[in-house]
Amino acid sequence: MDKQQTLKGLATIVASDSKDAAFAASLMAAVAKGTVSPKQQACIDRLLNAPSVDSVGNLVAIVTRLANSGEKYPKVKATIDGVEWTVSLTPLDSVKAKPENRGTCAVAAGKWGTPENKYAGRILADGQFVAGKDLTPAIAEWLKSLAAW
Repeated sequence: MDKQQTLKGLATIVASDSKDAAFAASLMAAVAKGTVSPKQQACIDRLLNAPSVDSVGNLVAIVTRLANSGEKYPKVKATIDGVEWTVSLTPLDSVKAKPENRGTCAVAAGKWGTPENKYAGRILADGQFVAGKDLTPAIAEWLKSLAAW
């Protein structure tokens, strides 16, 4: 991908006003100067090549319904490429969770804080999906199929 295509892709992210907008703007400055570090390049590649996950907002509703039916820790699990992935609800009354993560669903694998832990993203209460570093096309397809329920 050449410099112009990279700048155009990052500008699209900035214009979308997503959580990544400020970060993408700082990456644009580095690309324009020609001073992109290897770590910044990895972030640019991840931002511009992330699989698309649209219309998964009803997953929060599905998992919330499980919680309201008496399930103490509602989760939806699947094994993808040999890794067990979980969509789990962060309860509104959670004291451990950050306030902005309450009422959302995390898509993760492994135990938090361990080296094998993976994070594919978070589904916000309004239905927006925030991609994580370990999101793959296979996980994106799984989430879309779950949302089609």
